[in-house]
Amino acid sequence: MSETNNEKPKNKGCWNTIFKIGAPIVIVGWILNAVFGEDEEVKPKDADKKEEVVAEVKQETPIEEAVSSVVKKGFEVRDNDGVIIIDITDKKLHSGSKRSMNDKSLDIYANLSKIDGIKTATITWYTKLTDQYGNEGTGEVLKIIIDREIFDKVNWSNRNKLDLEKIAPIYQQHQSLND
Repeated sequence: MSETNNEKPKNKGCWNTIFKIGAPIVIVGWILNAVFGEDEEVKPKDADKKEEVVAEVKQETPIEEAVSSVVKKGFEVRDNDGVIIIDITDKKLHSGSKRSMNDKSLDIYANLSKIDGIKTATITWYTKLTDQYGNEGTGEVLKIIIDREIFDKVNWSNRNKLDLEKIAPIYQQHQSLND
């Protein structure tokens, strides 16, 4: 009896040829890519999160810019249809800081005077205070209010010669600042 072989003959030569030709092509491709290919930008794992945080940074309004150019931190600005309230907290103020607060307030008012639509601007300074019983807390030490009429009258470019106590319609100071 004769046996029939139904199995397909294995063609080892075909795969061998493909491997012999294909592998060098792939290797040469890797080498060429390594030498001449563009470098991929390697990002740290948190890079996307940092980009999101930067995108969330709030743009300053012109009023906030006017304040932040003088007082870098520790302030809050509220704008109620042209009535501006600026609260500045500085825990390092002391009785000798009155001139510094006045100078900084004048600089802020000079910046604000260039912004249209401001009816009044109130600057209130806060610092750490101790009452007569020895209790410490944050309290108001100086409040200055200037209205549009004063903004328009004052020559702000000559502010180093201004007496804020005299030109401000409302100038209230804590007793610790009294001369």
